[in-house]
Amino acid sequence: MLLTLTHPSHLTPIQIPVSAQGTFDVDLSSLIDVPMQVDLHVQVDSLIQRGESVAICIAPSYHLLFEARVDTATFRIDRKQMRMAGEGSEINNIFIQNLAVNYLWSDIELPLAQYIEDLNTSVSKTAQTLDSLAQRQPDLPYIQEWKSLLVTDNTYYGLWQFLGNYAYSNDLTMSEVMQNLPRLGFPDLWTQVNNPNNLHSRSFQLFLSYLNSFVASDFFAYPEAVAQQYADHSLKDIYILNELFSGQVRDVVLHQNISKRIQKTRTLDEALQLQKTVALIENEHYLRDLKSKSDEVVKFASQIEQGKVVSADIIVRNERTGATLKLKDIEGKVIYLETWASWCGPCLVEIPHLKKLKEHYQDNENIIFASIALADDKRDAREKIIADQQMDWLLLEDAKKQFQDFFQINAIPHTVILNGQGIIVDNDGIRPSSPQAIEYLDALLSEAAARELAVDKE
Repeated sequence: MLLTLTHPSHLTPIQIPVSAQGTFDVDLSSLIDVPMQVDLHVQVDSLIQRGESVAICIAPSYHLLFEARVDTATFRIDRKQMRMAGEGSEINNIFIQNLAVNYLWSDIELPLAQYIEDLNTSVSKTAQTLDSLAQRQPDLPYIQEWKSLLVTDNTYYGLWQFLGNYAYSNDLTMSEVMQNLPRLGFPDLWTQVNNPNNLHSRSFQLFLSYLNSFVASDFFAYPEAVAQQYADHSLKDIYILNELFSGQVRDVVLHQNISKRIQKTRTLDEALQLQKTVALIENEHYLRDLKSKSDEVVKFASQIEQGKVVSADIIVRNERTGATLKLKDIEGKVIYLETWASWCGPCLVEIPHLKKLKEHYQDNENIIFASIALADDKRDAREKIIADQQMDWLLLEDAKKQFQDFFQINAIPHTVILNGQGIIVDNDGIRPSSPQAIEYLDALLSEAAARELAVDKE
């Protein structure tokens, strides 16, 4: 198990070993040159970072020792056993206490005016606490910088909570959201977010990373003139962000969003378009990182395009018999492969829908349904789910991680559809829960039958 440390000065997260007892102890003082906030995540495998993150405040002169216990079953950091010592522990205690006390999920039940007042009170309390600390300890290193940064952080955390939690849960209209931004301390949002000093705030970066999601939810909007300019562009979100931001903030938000799109890209056309957006970046490190990623995704998308034959001998294990087999040896005119894991909540939601699809096509020998479990998944946990859900279709395990690697699956559930000749029909197929799933599969079966008839006539 590792902990990954992420902050804006490093493109690649710094990995921190965790002992067999679930503890870690690290000096962070040499990693940064200005006061900033960073996240610690529990990382178990390359597919997903599991467990909650812990945010901490670090500064150049700090020799901050951070120790905590990690539950090896749930991959969560035990906050009750967190210990901080050394220079910087005072600031971290203030930071942790303010977030723990002032933000509760139950706050979404408050009236709008009361909710906003509570958010603003939280910001005021943070400022007052830091003012008091500065009076008691005027020589405390970076106290003035922390006064500004933690107030900024609390303000953006409130904005993120308002947009991603309160507005969503209470079905606020876009007009209501936009009208209340000044009351949250954002009278001129798009000017305020272009401040590069904000980048040292964890909550500001969190806000940036969710911008497109907020807009997609239809309760938050980009300036209309900019949005209209790129309304018909397939990568409009990236080009809108390029127009809205400048300098360091622009490079950070573009790097975040281009990286996300690259990670999700499954088609060669989009991969080639994304390659062009890399030129928008000015930061040398970000530019080099994105060029490498975009080159890789073009290469990857080329090998999994619709109509391409699976070029690798992918070995999987039959869950029921324990026997190994090659993916290309599975017979069927349509082969529907759903990737899953026992710990994946969305995967478990899909299982009953996959079961219904299997039952709908139970008399059709031309379609095969299979669930492929990830290599790192715990078999005992999986077997219980298989029994409870009565999963009576073909069950496979990606024992050597070859399926995941070939299709570069970095989020699950994920569907791949092949035909009996090992040809890729869809590298990002429709989910079982989709209302259009049967219509979609019927069309694939009709196409397969038409191809077979054409071959017979020849």
